[in-house]
Amino acid sequence: MKAQVWSFDMAISILIFFSAMTALMFTWNYITAQNLEQFEISNAESQALRISDSLVRTQGIPVNWESGNPSVLGLASSENILDDAKIEALLAMDYNSVKSLLGIEGYQLYLALIYANSTIAKTANGTQAEFGMQHVNEKIIVPVDRYCLYNGDIVTLRLILWTQL
Repeated sequence: MKAQVWSFDMAISILIFFSAMTALMFTWNYITAQNLEQFEISNAESQALRISDSLVRTQGIPVNWESGNPSVLGLASSENILDDAKIEALLAMDYNSVKSLLGIEGYQLYLALIYANSTIAKTANGTQAEFGMQHVNEKIIVPVDRYCLYNGDIVTLRLILWTQL
């Protein structure tokens, strides 16, 4: 009779042990996934702030990059004052080239200049000042708004970085 009790006790102990281990594994996986997602969001926020800062505060490299091949993009003629020629040059560039120059190969990009009345600004040649892809089926989305002057008007430079599911 003792051997049967021992094997029953052993079976219950094993069941409790594996139940506890299973619960621990699910908890561990959940916490790890949450930490990874938070890391990805923090990285995207850092990238978005870096890029928006560079675009509205610098002229780019070379300073007159709109007439040649840029190594660094900048849209300002001076800090927080956007240059129409640079905006038009950016709008004419290839999407993947812009992403490469901005160092955001792992993200999708949307960029727009928006007036206070929520309309999109237009360049001197009448082109809407928006570039990139609207976000759809995103996993992570990070918007950054920067206020600046464009052709004498206050505009919001809206930069959105996002990743797809």
